[in-house]
Amino acid sequence: MSVPYHVLASYYETVMKHVDYSMWASFLKKIIKKEGLEPESILELGAGTGSLAENLRFSSVKSRVTTDISIAMISLASPKWSGHRLVADASAIPLRGPFDLILMTYDAINYLSPLKLQLFFEEVYRLLNQGGLFVFDATTEYNSYTHFEDLHDLVQIKDDFIARHSWYDFIAKKQYNEFNFFVQTEDKLYKRYTELHEQVVYPISFFENLARSNSLKIKATYSDFSEKKGNRKAERIHFVLSKE
Repeated sequence: MSVPYHVLASYYETVMKHVDYSMWASFLKKIIKKEGLEPESILELGAGTGSLAENLRFSSVKSRVTTDISIAMISLASPKWSGHRLVADASAIPLRGPFDLILMTYDAINYLSPLKLQLFFEEVYRLLNQGGLFVFDATTEYNSYTHFEDLHDLVQIKDDFIARHSWYDFIAKKQYNEFNFFVQTEDKLYKRYTELHEQVVYPISFFENLARSNSLKIKATYSDFSEKKGNRKAERIHFVLSKE
């Protein structure tokens, strides 16, 4: 079993080509502007290959740090848009800060266990500027049982194949994505690699309590990419928190 995203990194952009990062960035800029923030410093965590950073630009920004726990992923991010790239565990971030804006998107937060989440929120409070914003999104149980209760698909990328099996454990409240990579070798045979990605699906109340216990104020929640308040029928919920 390979480390998550170690093998997937090479295929990530193709596998995720359905994601409209431009639209996502526009939505984030809209809700950040709504809070009256013009960030001069940005810290993005769980940033993957930097696709969001490439689309999310602010004329006010003077410094930017983009991180991911996977060196295979973050090494593919463009320094031009991502700024300083760093391999970092979100529960122990080797930075001093402070930052005006901290981001964690594409349900990266769901990869953290309850203990890691508590440590992460403590880090957010430490690194966030007074009056700054912490914006993240989380996938929901509705999304899991609607789209990923038991899903199989197969993707061909040039001479390689990726077989994915996604399933949701209703009792453990965990979403699993198992990737089997069949990579063609020089002698035209195939070598198999496997990655298992595990996400914890948390209720809205969990993040609300976590924010309060770490002195972070919930400014707004959004269902998917709409103006509607976050609710359990959304596929993902965006949270906007502040340090006041």
